[in-house]
Amino acid sequence: MTSTKIWIAHALLALWISMRSSGQLWVWLKHWTQPSEYIEGYQIDTSDIEWKLYRNSLSGFLFAFILHSVLFQIIIRVFKRKDGDVILAIFWIFLQLYLTSINCILFTGILILLATTITYFTRRQIFSWIICIIFVLKADLWAPYSYTPEKYYREFNFYLYTAVQVINFCIYLVKNPEKKFDFELMIRYAQYLFYPTYSITLIVLYEDFENQLNLVWKKVEKQETLWGPEMDFWFFVKKAIRLIFWFYFIELFLHFIFVNALFNSPFTLISGLHPYEVSSLAYISGQFFHLKYVVIFGVPSLFAMVDGMQPPGPPICISRVSKYSQMWRYFDQGLYQFLKNQVRKY
Repeated sequence: MTSTKIWIAHALLALWISMRSSGQLWVWLKHWTQPSEYIEGYQIDTSDIEWKLYRNSLSGFLFAFILHSVLFQIIIRVFKRKDGDVILAIFWIFLQLYLTSINCILFTGILILLATTITYFTRRQIFSWIICIIFVLKADLWAPYSYTPEKYYREFNFYLYTAVQVINFCIYLVKNPEKKFDFELMIRYAQYLFYPTYSITLIVLYEDFENQLNLVWKKVEKQETLWGPEMDFWFFVKKAIRLIFWFYFIELFLHFIFVNALFNSPFTLISGLHPYEVSSLAYISGQFFHLKYVVIFGVPSLFAMVDGMQPPGPPICISRVSKYSQMWRYFDQGLYQFLKNQVRKY
């Protein structure tokens, strides 16, 4: 209990010091800000490009995820699995067309077709790694992007996460040489690539996705609830409220503490600060990083759980981590599973 009180006191003190330092350095940081949409007369730090693009894209994500959750529940209950799988795959492709663009989907299709075909006939995963790494490194030069920032952000993420998914599936083919690329596997592969909540911000292995979707269909066939005993209506309401709270907390935070702008500025700007001020600013910057991914990972995770899937867990709070191995394992848990199972083993 004492350690918790000390941690809270330390965090509050760092927050206050960061707020004060931001005010003192305001004249050199204001070019990173823009007028607030929430509080008249205030400025908001917009120097974190990822958060700026995400917050502008959020309405599109929410519309797609809500629409998907409603239609997903209808499809799995109205149609038998064979037909339902095909309908879901087609629906998810159209949903990705809404989130990204037809040029994005077609260009990604080249990667999918090339890497999967070569891997299937050679049963060597090295080719998929080479193709996908080149794709990721050269996507900025070769890939088509939309002009609107919101779609640009979603397309950028879709290219990156699709490359990871292609590698995952190709490794699955290599580990299962007896597998024939029949119609059923093709549909399941399309589902894996285009399932909306796993296609842009969460990394899930192909085998895990297949097992999760199989379990959903089994529960539907047995007329069982899709959710575990601890998951009821209020469970999802609480998670949604928590995400809403942290989203607006971050937005409020960026009105008064400009650590992102500070660390995007020349190093000489902090050279005159006291070491404890620098430490406090670095600590608060880390906390912002954590909360940002609580929201970015949390939104698709919430909707995946509504579907009856089991997404990776939320990122661990970095201020309570005593071992870096914990940070590595429990911040981006999907990435950890990918590196542990797909990289380290091979």
